Amino acid sequence: MAAASAEPILTAITFDYDTYLLTAAKARALKQAEGAPPTGKPPTPPTKPPVVAPPVEPPPGQPPTEPQLPAVCWEGQLRREQWNLFSLKVLTRLAQAENVEIEVKVRAMLKEGQSVEQLNSALKELGIDEPFRKE
Repeated sequence: MAAASAEPILTAITFDYDTYLLTAAKARALKQAEGAPPTGKPPTPPTKPPVVAPPVEPPPGQPPTEPQLPAVCWEGQLRREQWNLFSLKVLTRLAQAENVEIEVKVRAMLKEGQSVEQLNSALKELGIDEPFRKE
């Protein structure tokens, strides 16, 4: 019986703030620790109880108000190598936000082989009707 050879699989992997890479051995050890019976040793109590602020009561006769979350705004220029990462790291985190407005301004000097028609076709594929125009 021939042994199966393990071939590496090459692929692009993107990690976000809540993704971790573990070795197979570490993952197995963590899974076993989750299912393992308690060691019989009681957990050590915290040395200090956590401080919990009492809830703020609204004045009598006024309805409670929801906390106001900050509105944020960013304006700046991105280098070519930042374009995709900006979308991945920043815009995806705004997907659940309310009243998101994104303004984009693109100005470029086309090189040989590039055409306004190709760019406009790409915009239409994205469902964008406003075309590029020549200056």
